[in-house]
Amino acid sequence: MLFEVKLTEGTERLRKVNSLFVSKGLPVKAGVVIPVTIRKLLEGEGDPAA
Repeated sequence: MLFEVKLTEGTERLRKVNSLFVSKGLPVKAGVVIPVTIRKLLEGEGDPAA
């Protein structure tokens, strides 16, 4: 399954696409709503993997 996120604020746009593994038998199809949590990084925070 591909998970695509598009964020816009004014003229700024961000698009992120990730692949996700879905358990066999889980009824997921295009258009299904998947709850997500979004939080804004504080200044000085970043991706620890970077």
